[in-house]
Formats: sequence, C-alpha cells, structure tokens
Amino acid sequence: MVKNLFDIVDGSEAQPGEDDAQVKQDYESRKKKAAALLVTSIKTVLYYLLTSCNDDPNQMWNALRGLFEKDTTANKLFLKKQLVTLRDTRTIFDRCQS
Repeated sequence: MVKNLFDIVDGSEAQPGEDDAQVKQDYESRKKKAAALLVTSIKTVLYYLLTSCNDDPNQMWNALRGLFEKDTTANKLFLKKQLVTLRDTRTIFDRCQS
C-alpha cells in the first residue's frame, strides 16, 4: 500500500500539471491514500497536529517531523546516552547464533 506514496509525503513528487487528467487523478488518489495512512498510523492524541494541514500529506509529515525530529545538541547527547546505556539482554547462546 505504501508503494509510490512516500515521494508525495516527503514532497519530492510535485503535483502534475493539467496536461494529463489520468496522471493527475492517479496522483490525487495516491495523495489521499498517503494522508489516510499518516492519520491512521498515529495515536489519536496527536491528531491536533494535523488539523491545520488541509489533508496535505507533506504538511502532515512536516508537522510530525517538527515534533519528533529534533536536531539539537541536547537531543543528540540524550540519544547518545541512551545508546551507551542500552543493555544486551540476549544470552551467550543467542549471541553465538547471530
């Protein structure tokens, strides 16, 4: 289902011109599928982020990225600390089979 949708979501595929009605109809169909997939993939408490996006999957994606993808020094340090403190809970037997 997600095939050919992420280019619309990340904005790398622009809406086609008025030249071919079939191409435009296909794009609009995939755009609606992408928006529906984003909405159904998040928790309901996050719907408020998408209310001003006018069913545009690229705007939805950017709203979600703005909340969850923080590119700050503090966040990088936090993630590095989480990585360092991860514990390997596999047994020796499991590690030998990997």
